[in-house]
Amino acid sequence: MNPDLVAIIGNKGNGKSALADTIGFLGDTRQADDAFSFLSLFRDPKQNKAKNFEATLTWESGSVGSKLLSDPLKHTRPELVKYIPQNFLERICNEISSTTETDFDRELRKVIFSHVADADRLAKPSLEELISYRTEEANARIAILRQELHTINEETVALEDRLLPEHRATIEGTLALKKQELAAHDDSKPVTVKKPENDPTKQREISKIAADVKDAKGKHREFEKVLAAAKDSELTQTLQISRVDKVLGKLDNFQRQLDSFIADCASDLQEIGLKPNDIVKVQIDRDVLRSKRKTFSDLLAEARREQDIRNAKSPAFGKRQIEKLIADLQVQLDAPNKRYQAYLVALEGWKKTREDLVGRKNSIGSIKFYENQLVELDNVPPELLAAEQGRLNKAKEIHGEISRLASIYRELYSPVNDFIENKPLARDKFHLNFEVNIIDRGFTEQFFSFISQGVAGTFCGLEEGVIALEEILKRHDFNGESGVVGFLNEVLECLRTDKRPGGGPVRIAKLLRKGQSVLSLYDELFGRNYLDPRYALRMGDKELNQLSPGERGTLLLVFYLLVDKDDIPLIIDQPEENLDNQTVYELLVPCIKEAKERRQVFIVTHNPNLAVVCDAEQIICASLDKKNKQRVQYLTGAIENPEINKKIVDILEGTRPAFDNRESKYLDETP
Repeated sequence: MNPDLVAIIGNKGNGKSALADTIGFLGDTRQADDAFSFLSLFRDPKQNKAKNFEATLTWESGSVGSKLLSDPLKHTRPELVKYIPQNFLERICNEISSTTETDFDRELRKVIFSHVADADRLAKPSLEELISYRTEEANARIAILRQELHTINEETVALEDRLLPEHRATIEGTLALKKQELAAHDDSKPVTVKKPENDPTKQREISKIAADVKDAKGKHREFEKVLAAAKDSELTQTLQISRVDKVLGKLDNFQRQLDSFIADCASDLQEIGLKPNDIVKVQIDRDVLRSKRKTFSDLLAEARREQDIRNAKSPAFGKRQIEKLIADLQVQLDAPNKRYQAYLVALEGWKKTREDLVGRKNSIGSIKFYENQLVELDNVPPELLAAEQGRLNKAKEIHGEISRLASIYRELYSPVNDFIENKPLARDKFHLNFEVNIIDRGFTEQFFSFISQGVAGTFCGLEEGVIALEEILKRHDFNGESGVVGFLNEVLECLRTDKRPGGGPVRIAKLLRKGQSVLSLYDELFGRNYLDPRYALRMGDKELNQLSPGERGTLLLVFYLLVDKDDIPLIIDQPEENLDNQTVYELLVPCIKEAKERRQVFIVTHNPNLAVVCDAEQIICASLDKKNKQRVQYLTGAIENPEINKKIVDILEGTRPAFDNRESKYLDETP
């Protein structure tokens, strides 16, 4: 095989692809079994003719490799040839998509990585691993920002719920019931009982008992005040202890994050001659918190002791004793005075119940509590506005980190762009360039996993809803912050308002599919999970997915011939498929001529432009001898070889008379 350009020619079914497939197979191509045009049939398990054939390939270095043609492909071995079978270009041209990764995307990464300088590879074996290493911290920041965004979204949803008309109506209804309860209570005020008149002797006796009762009631009220304070203290200290425990828990989480950070950095720091404590010095004093907790715990224990009726020294016990004393004193009174004292007790209880019904703004279930809730509803709109602005700012931060990821991608792709820029053929004829953009990766599909298209709203209708969303996506450029903000605001507005003719306000919760929540929708929309930096190979102002199949095929061939920096042999089976002769001559021929200067190139072709105009250093003519047991034969030599020359004319030009006949038809443009 000539080390430059080898053209394999022959009539259909005469063994051209058989030779190309076999070289690719022996060279451990990365193509799958089904990519072979000949071997995929020859290796069919039903007949497995391949098991009867062995192929041997000898390299210029002297190494020899042999395989049965039925042997399995082993992708664990180094790829010694780059093979592009007939159906490979067609397949990847058809699978090219704007959102999903393709085989060609993977091929692109390999070529891009080949242009990254050894030092810039940071000892990573592939572009994927290099990108992962370079973007690890940015992705970690994005994860933190999304968690912070989730907290803001929780607050936003809670505020939106408080603004719902039914929420206000529920508070107003409960307040009205409480006021009715108060009115009914006022109507049940104990009937006044006048203080009895007694004779002087009896009056002194009754007055003495009444004075003792009054004094006991005074002590009873004091005990109640102490117990009320103890109950308040119990609530306060319990809350304070929970706050301390929460901070201690956060400290534990921080310590784990710190330990994880130190473990992650340890090997890198060791390589540069540092230790973790050389760069990180964190002092955590849990004793201060533990001391506070003990103080609160002591106060809590004291508050509970004061309320413990079994403790003879507690106000609760004293209150019980006073109540018994009052009961004993009241027994000594006569009937009129008993009624009077009973009236005083009932009146005291009535007043206490009324005070509880009216309550304070912090007394849950009281009139003042619900009145205060209505007042606080007036503060919700500005609070919601602030939460929404905070959410938008967090989304901007996330987009900023995604933009930084795109910058890393551009930095890694700049060498291949520089390479293209210095290749006049790639730059001037094909206008090749790599661009990195932030693109939507399947937002439409994700969006409609949340939003039902069977509910009245902007996105109602299976086709209409998709069209409406796609129009919004087209209007906004995700590469800039303003495009992101505009997109979020427009989608949110379209969710809140039916933009169809005659539409009106819509409640987002009503649009959701079963099992979805407003919170999860907000997390997806503002969390930007659907945005990623993506590199794109472009021809002029068109991306690969915007080109016609013929343009795609041309571009991919140019990519392999010009941009691919690999120098292993390149085998292309019928590169002229789906290309017109003018394209072959003007674009493909110059690329092949340039490629053969730096690597061995094999082309299987029916096109004389490729075999002859590319000035192939070697021609291999395949033929099938049907009379001699279907034996495939190959004749090889240079174009100047008379026998080879005749084969070229017969096979590629359709015999000499046919060529002469066509030539005579053309006008001579020479003066």
